[in-house]
Amino acid sequence: MVNVSRWTGHEAGLLRQALRMSVRAYAAHLGVGIRTVSKWEKLGTDTCPWPDTQAILDTALARSDAAVQARFDQLMGSFPGRRPTRTPSLTVADYETWTEDLERSAVCLDRQDFSFAASLLERWLGRVRTRDLDDRGLYLYGRSLVLSGDLRRLQGTLQDLMTAKRLYCDAHAVFTELGIPRRAAQIELSLALAHRGVGDLTRALAYIDTARSNGRFETPLQRVQIDTAHGHILLTDPATRSAGDSVLDRASDTATRYGLKHQLRSIKTVRESEEYA
Repeated sequence: MVNVSRWTGHEAGLLRQALRMSVRAYAAHLGVGIRTVSKWEKLGTDTCPWPDTQAILDTALARSDAAVQARFDQLMGSFPGRRPTRTPSLTVADYETWTEDLERSAVCLDRQDFSFAASLLERWLGRVRTRDLDDRGLYLYGRSLVLSGDLRRLQGTLQDLMTAKRLYCDAHAVFTELGIPRRAAQIELSLALAHRGVGDLTRALAYIDTARSNGRFETPLQRVQIDTAHGHILLTDPATRSAGDSVLDRASDTATRYGLKHQLRSIKTVRESEEYA
């Protein structure tokens, strides 16, 4: 059976053909919307399903009978050149400009200049296609997704928080594919805060545990970051507020010891936001 490392609309469409289902029946089979399947068929390799849908497609293929899998293998083999080795689609100057825009976006987020940050990020997310990017481009794309998630999370509406979760999941998939566990673990912290924002403390704490087990939080900055996120979540629940204060005290001590002034400001902001919540 062909192993699909990353589904696009093209592979999803081939699976529908192998199953010999209509668009409506296929959508019902997967538990997705008819419009979603239609978009896959229309855009092909120019669209990638969300990470949770990638898992649904993996399961649908794995659970198919031998005849369906054989037809899917045959259909996949009919397009040997459909996914060539990635070659850079952007120039060196493009990459430098993109990197600078990401740094400017991060500064804008610190200053809560959300409108300008959004324009800088959309300049790239609206321009590039992941299938055309080499590893350097995918890395910058993943960072752009994370900052876009931060932008949504900081704006704080329920819809923004739900969008932030989807953006973080997409970024997590990018960094996992690139084999950068440190970045993936940092995104798990962001996912924890997004779940905290929508009141799902159980999932938030689960992501903290996952980040601790998967990440390498060896530097003082990394230890302060995960303790700040953990403390922020614990402060939300009156039952764990005392534990949250203790975790933030530890983060503050580490930040003070190593001169991490920005992190000290973040810890102060967390405490103040919970005092007036």
